[in-house]
Amino acid sequence: MNEGYIEILNKISSKSPTPGGGTVAALCLAHAYSLTSMVANLTNGRDKWASGQKISNQILSNHNSNIDSALELAKNDSDSFDKLMEAYRLPKNSEDEINTRNDAITNATLGATNVPFETAKQSLGLLEIIPELLVVCNQNAITDAAGAAELCYASIRLAILNVETNISGLIETDKNHYSIGTDIIIKSADQIISNVRDIMNGKLE
Repeated sequence: MNEGYIEILNKISSKSPTPGGGTVAALCLAHAYSLTSMVANLTNGRDKWASGQKISNQILSNHNSNIDSALELAKNDSDSFDKLMEAYRLPKNSEDEINTRNDAITNATLGATNVPFETAKQSLGLLEIIPELLVVCNQNAITDAAGAAELCYASIRLAILNVETNISGLIETDKNHYSIGTDIIIKSADQIISNVRDIMNGKLE
């Protein structure tokens, strides 16, 4: 691995709270996008896997924008948490300062909740297409496609942990919005990853 990759890992493992779990969730998504694109590249243009051409082209046509989106989520997650910590450090020596601080905390909490929620949604979007890819892709790369699904699932679980950590600081309407949304995402993800694992068990028997 190159030095840039090691630098990222060193930043994650440092004493600093950022980059943390939400950023790692987005990086898991970026890896899932890359692994899925690798499978698509190994499938694309091969007569033996003609039935996999359509989905492979779809995956490859969105690769760059998907990677950019995942990396932006990774950066935004760290930035949003830093803003939340800055908000908590604001002075509270007067009523005006207290009100300003409370507003800043509320806004920063909303940001710190929304970023991992978006990560979970995007991860589910990728996870939803992988079962189809598994059936029609180059079967020599089927474990890589399944691995991408597992990365999506890990990204969803990790991102939602971060959502759940933050929603207690939100107003009831926002809290309900994210609670309902995460429940829907988890239920869908559980069903899809179970399907992926069943497909893989059938392939590997």
